[in-house]
Amino acid sequence: MQSDEFKAAVGKYPTGITIVSTNHANKFYGFTANSFTSVSLDPALISFCLNVKSGSFDAFSNTKYFAINILSSQQLDLAARFASSNIDKFHNVNFTENNFGIPLIENVLSWIECEKYRQVECGDHYIFIGKALKVTINNSTDSAFPLVYYGKSYKELKKIEDYVEKEKEEAKIKNILPGNDMWDSDVLVTDKTSALYGGGDNLVPGYTYWVHVTIQPHGKQWSAVQMTDFTVPL
Repeated sequence: MQSDEFKAAVGKYPTGITIVSTNHANKFYGFTANSFTSVSLDPALISFCLNVKSGSFDAFSNTKYFAINILSSQQLDLAARFASSNIDKFHNVNFTENNFGIPLIENVLSWIECEKYRQVECGDHYIFIGKALKVTINNSTDSAFPLVYYGKSYKELKKIEDYVEKEKEEAKIKNILPGNDMWDSDVLVTDKTSALYGGGDNLVPGYTYWVHVTIQPHGKQWSAVQMTDFTVPL
């Protein structure tokens, strides 16, 4: 079996995205990981995998504490940054340090502060197992969605109900637009009573002509009460 085939197969399994961070010899280390998983409830254990060729491998092999930072879909830039090499990954990144000097990245969905429990060699990776010492859920990000990795690209995870509701709103607006067959099928619903509707082949970029539609209930029907067209410079 070829490694590319194996990677393609496991790539069909969506995962969350984390940044694993630590402090070794008074230097911060971190990397983007989608191998994070829970292992045990009692004791509370988690794990992640790290390639032996990683520039962070020695640091995580020799440190006692580390943290899991679970990213939201608004933190794609951080995921890309910590997946890079040969840069100061923490430069201009907002974070605080916990009692062990481990960097905790701000505005993530949650933090899991860990003490290393065990590390196990497995092929070209090591499995690092951590015992959770403290978990913190960022309540200010309740409305945020997690960042997901699937099929070699990052995705945003949303509830199926959200997509169904969006389709209903799009259909409602399309049905009340005069001459709606002249429009492209794409529509940006800004809220439940208005939308941006664009004509052309591509949604963003490339539109030069938009219509802002305001709708409201009229008896049992919905009707367009205001339509404002405008152009957007390329």
